[in-house]
Amino acid sequence: MFEHILVPLDGSACSERALPVAAQIAHATHGTLILVRAIPSTIEAAWYAMGSAPLMGEAMDAELKEVEAYLSGVAGASMLKGIKVTRHILTNRPAISILDAIHTLQADLVVMCSHGATGFRRWMLGSVTQEVIRHSPVPVLALRDGCSQPTDAYPDASRPFHSFTTVVALDGSRLAEEALVPAAILTAAIAAPARGGLHLTRVVKVPTPGEKQGLEPELREMALYEARYYLRELTDRLLEGPVADLNLTVSWSVAMGEDVAKTLIRVAEHGEDVRGVRVFGGYNMLAMTTHGRSGFPRLVLGSVTEQVLKTTRLPLFIVHASDLDTEIHTHRGTPEQTESRVSLR
Repeated sequence: MFEHILVPLDGSACSERALPVAAQIAHATHGTLILVRAIPSTIEAAWYAMGSAPLMGEAMDAELKEVEAYLSGVAGASMLKGIKVTRHILTNRPAISILDAIHTLQADLVVMCSHGATGFRRWMLGSVTQEVIRHSPVPVLALRDGCSQPTDAYPDASRPFHSFTTVVALDGSRLAEEALVPAAILTAAIAAPARGGLHLTRVVKVPTPGEKQGLEPELREMALYEARYYLRELTDRLLEGPVADLNLTVSWSVAMGEDVAKTLIRVAEHGEDVRGVRVFGGYNMLAMTTHGRSGFPRLVLGSVTEQVLKTTRLPLFIVHASDLDTEIHTHRGTPEQTESRVSLR
């Protein structure tokens, strides 16, 4: 997993902030970096040149030469020394180009910044990132401009003994659990050679004043008990199986809140759990799928993912659920009646 890492660039400093992160992952996985940059199609170039064929040709040639030189310069950067790098120029709208490149170049991970440059010669990576996340068949690591990037096993100088740790948002469904193994592998790669961490969290939604469902204290305590049991059982199964060979610690916590997205961000950025206990400084990355289970006490990870992407200061690792029609076996009844729901391939 993560042997072909695609990095979309637009020439901006923001888009290039993905390079050291992608390089760290490639070093750990012995993977290949795929650098891509989109240039305008001939139709867009013709519009820009006001329909003049000579001007259109000149504009395209100049753009092509500039992009070729740019990608060559990036590929030769010292931070990429020792990594196999390929370069590709795309000629379509950025989001479409990136999604096509994922298939044609057989990428298994996309690392990109959530903001970029604008204008005819450059692209808005903010909107492009959202489009790629919605449709990418492979995981996407979205980085925030101006925020710390996951390039070190100990990214927080104020906590020299706290290694890189990822919060994985869960809601009790198989679809949400699809983020677990990819997040574990990515976390281990970023933290290498140190020991990384995986923190599983589940939100128990507290009804707003206008909502009636779940107001009874008994139902709330039942939801908390079920969430704690689910995470405890899942942690044991992870440590015994899928992540046993990875250099990771696994922890868990339950959180409560009226707004699922805000609660997840609070947990990830401040480390707060249901008892109000905090991990000083919070965690380093948030991972989740683009779809999940709806209803109380489940959460809708599709819309929540987009809310988190727009708000969090942390890197966001998004895994697209493979099959929305897959039957979801949720936790029902007593713990003794619960079947294993860990579907990790």
